[in-house]
Amino acid sequence: MDRYQNVVRFSSFGHSHTESLHVTRAVNSTDPIAIYMGTGSGTTGGGNPAFTVFDFDEEYMVPVNAHVYMMDLTKSN
Repeated sequence: MDRYQNVVRFSSFGHSHTESLHVTRAVNSTDPIAIYMGTGSGTTGGGNPAFTVFDFDEEYMVPVNAHVYMMDLTKSN
């Protein structure tokens, strides 16, 4: 990320079964250079199935909103 921070605008990773945000810091300093989001999983794995839809700014290609859709297994059963 340090080398390509001017190219990579956003990162998202899934299958963690929980929502989380992470800050990536520069190699030679503590400056924040990127943020990525860990999104929920479409399977249960101990939690409710979920997926995330992102809205992006078309000019800058950065996310401006995230919509999380989750199935409540307790209510479903």
